[in-house]
Amino acid sequence: MQRFALRGVRPMADAFVLLLMLTLVNSVRAEPYQCVFQTGAVAETRFSCEPEMVDRFGTRLLELYPEVRQINTSPDYIMGLYIYAMASCSGHFATMTPEAIGENGEPFFPREMLAAMVKAGREVICPRPL
Repeated sequence: MQRFALRGVRPMADAFVLLLMLTLVNSVRAEPYQCVFQTGAVAETRFSCEPEMVDRFGTRLLELYPEVRQINTSPDYIMGLYIYAMASCSGHFATMTPEAIGENGEPFFPREMLAAMVKAGREVICPRPL
């Protein structure tokens, strides 16, 4: 995938993803998985970061919100979005609609992008109810 950036959007989105990633690392400690970025950075998460799952998430996100191609599609950026989307699996985020969560994404993510991330995350990452 090629890397594209909109002026002023990518650095802010990257910073937000990193901040949220650090928050998730500290807040989810049950059976931690290690998500390894191409840069060598490692994040411990509650859900698996199998490469196939991250790829499926990225593909589904691009189907739901193709504009991500104009922001950034690097493997590390998609991994950051994948880790961020894990929040939609638990807590009060689990009961919210993607659109409701999307209302709080700006200025870091466009509303539609955050809603697509939540939807893709729930489809790919979240465990299925028994």
